[in-house]
Amino acid sequence: MASPFGNHAVLQHGQPVPVWGTAEPDRPITVAFAGQTKTTQANSEGRWTVVLDPLAVSATPQTLSVRDGSSEVALADILVGEVWLVAGRSNIGFAQQRMTDAAAERAKADQPLLRLLRVDTPQPSATPSETFMTKGWQLASPQTVGGFSAIGWVFGSELQRARNGPVGIIASSWGGSRPSQWTAQAPDPAHISGSVTTSVEQVAFERESAQFHRATDGQVSHNQPGDIGQCYNSHIHPLVPIAISGVVVFFDGAPADELKCLAGSWRQTWAREDLPFLFIQTHRQGGPRQEDPNSPSDYGRTSLLPLVRSFPQSALVVALDTGVEGNKDIHPPNKRPVGERAALAARSLAYGETLISSGPLALAARREGQR
Repeated sequence: MASPFGNHAVLQHGQPVPVWGTAEPDRPITVAFAGQTKTTQANSEGRWTVVLDPLAVSATPQTLSVRDGSSEVALADILVGEVWLVAGRSNIGFAQQRMTDAAAERAKADQPLLRLLRVDTPQPSATPSETFMTKGWQLASPQTVGGFSAIGWVFGSELQRARNGPVGIIASSWGGSRPSQWTAQAPDPAHISGSVTTSVEQVAFERESAQFHRATDGQVSHNQPGDIGQCYNSHIHPLVPIAISGVVVFFDGAPADELKCLAGSWRQTWAREDLPFLFIQTHRQGGPRQEDPNSPSDYGRTSLLPLVRSFPQSALVVALDTGVEGNKDIHPPNKRPVGERAALAARSLAYGETLISSGPLALAARREGQR
């Protein structure tokens, strides 16, 4: 079975569900799940894919079995619900155990219907990878969430409670990377119509982020032309074409036009022009009332607004006020409001719930005299 599949996985409901893997060349393959049986044959390279018909939400554990004529793989405790991909740089990778009030937060993390999968591949790749390193799907609990993405866990936890059904969160990150390294291909202009601008403040933030990672965790991203697509190759390509509800991305300080290219290329890759995207805004370093050393103006953040306005089925997750007063770290630990707001945005954008999912957004402005 391919890397995204394993015991305790969540499969997406309401969509065709691709299931794929490898076997000996030309072997017959039978996949069975939830009363469905699909057959195919491995190709000359041993690769095979079947597509399950849309599944109903189910919190009842089921078995996904794959037979190749002589052997069988049976994956246990498979649920059906919502699957979201959470991706980006180090503020996505920022672990739950480092967030504000981490121990108290972790103590309430017992949610067996929330399942977590982290892509642990150690390096970007110059060529597309077919597999990724992972510890597999884990049930959310005080014992398992500590090393998972703090934003991803909060987002999934809030969404699971709101949807009252199974939720799977896949977290994939690489510190200091920029969107161009996560872009699958040059997107069709039809997917990225409209214009956005790149600010000097965003470029400054990105430069500091890259310097931080070179000096600390070794996740060095040189951001050279030859690096384009390398994080996609290692951290996203092995996931395609898994069925998902939507995507949350956080590339703090990155140019908005690169984010638009990334999202457009992923929509092409997944062949879903309506794939929901949630873009998380850069927080203010030093806290909401302290001047940000890298962004004396807020233009670098507000540039995401024209992005979501020109990119259908997308939403902005405000994080301007989530920095910590007096702490100018580019990784503030206050991740709960970011995850909560992302969950509200998902409920509104992807599920059509009627709720207040963001603060007020200005539609227009005009000058009157000196005002």
